[in-house]
Amino acid sequence: MGTAGRSVCLLVGCLALVWVTRVVIRLARQRHPDGHLLDRSVALIGIAVLAALGSCLISVGIAGHLDETSLSSLINFATRNAWADSWRFMATAIDHLREHPDVPLYQSLFFNMHLKFIYPISSLVWMDLLQQRLGWDWAHLTVLINKLCWLVLLMAVPLGARLVWTQATALQPIAQSQRLVYAAGLLLITGIATITFYPLLLSYQAGQIQTPITLLVVLAFVAWQQRWSVLAGVLLGICCAFKPQWLVMLPWALLRRQVGMAAALAATFGALTAVAAARYGTDSVTGYLSVLRYISEHGEAYYANQSVNGLVNRLVNPQDLLSFDDHRYPDYQLPVHVSSLLTSLLLIGLALFHRWRETPGVLDLAIAILSLTMASPVAWEHHYGVVLPILLLLAPEALRRRPFGRGSEAWFVVAFVLVADSFFGVTKQWVAAPFNLLQSSILFGAAMVLLMLYRASMRQGVAIDDGETVRLPGPPAALPA
Repeated sequence: MGTAGRSVCLLVGCLALVWVTRVVIRLARQRHPDGHLLDRSVALIGIAVLAALGSCLISVGIAGHLDETSLSSLINFATRNAWADSWRFMATAIDHLREHPDVPLYQSLFFNMHLKFIYPISSLVWMDLLQQRLGWDWAHLTVLINKLCWLVLLMAVPLGARLVWTQATALQPIAQSQRLVYAAGLLLITGIATITFYPLLLSYQAGQIQTPITLLVVLAFVAWQQRWSVLAGVLLGICCAFKPQWLVMLPWALLRRQVGMAAALAATFGALTAVAAARYGTDSVTGYLSVLRYISEHGEAYYANQSVNGLVNRLVNPQDLLSFDDHRYPDYQLPVHVSSLLTSLLLIGLALFHRWRETPGVLDLAIAILSLTMASPVAWEHHYGVVLPILLLLAPEALRRRPFGRGSEAWFVVAFVLVADSFFGVTKQWVAAPFNLLQSSILFGAAMVLLMLYRASMRQGVAIDDGETVRLPGPPAALPA
């Protein structure tokens, strides 16, 4: 990028951030907010999106290129340019199972061949059956799957808009004559937020199974809002077939007496695992435990690992943060293992027992899902695509519950900006510790979102307006025990 282009990016980005700052300050000083909560929520999301784009332009202006930003991912999405990150590993595993059915899969691929195949065996069934049914080679099947993932991102737009609509109108219904106008504005801003949200776009661009998993999470939130706990359990059970560590949702549901959800989750995961065991053998199912143990002990130092494990790994192994090795994990380091284990236990423990005696709302479900994402020793940037629907849920709550008082809007905007884009094009120059902490911006943003979720959920049934506490009828998305 030439000097003129960089200057334009810096100028436009700075102007956008100045305008956003002025608006947020004005909102913080506003004593009696006007307008419908849905209208204000749309405005807040729009402000956050503009702030993220402004920050992205500044990053581009400083770095001199679009690489590793939401703008480059948006170009790839618009041109339908996607890779095969998940699909190539899955195809390799399926071919190995077909050619060597009696050879333990994970011992062979992961430990002997040092191939980073880290998916559970239950994640392969759908792709195996689809390829056999169509009779295509893997190259053509990958193109088809990426096209479907492109549609999945588009499907996330109306579903995300529904999340905002349900949260915002729970206590402030909208007149029938105004519904079309509000819906159009909400769809527009949700669409812009979706196609500029870096982790979500990256999951498509990389050719990642995380793309449909994120859609399943959005559907689970929608189901929870509608009090369809069994359907939410089925959807999360499918997620567990790809992310077995999410089985923590089972005790989470049982502690809250959500028996229908727990039964649906267990039955769905159990059925999918049983099919995989019958097709590939029980050794391939149990062998995955050793892979999980190894990953939890080593993790990844590469900058895209936005977890505590990744952060500490980069402090200890800064030489590994700039390049990804397909065949090697960082050497075992006790500080990395202990810090990763303790923070994972803390995140999961807090999520399990937070408000566990009370009827859970959709924010409580969001806390659990975000905590599980952050607790993983390897949480790639695209795993944080689940944060977008959580932010959409939080927008009305930031305005209604005021979890951080008059600073709630500012907190929401900053958290959105940190998660919505990657600033590695600028921060990669700081390799040495402790300056490489700057490369964990998505993790820090997710931590801000999680803290906001906790504070908002603890204010269920309370509206904060100009420092006065007002009792409300009840949580907007509560489920019967």
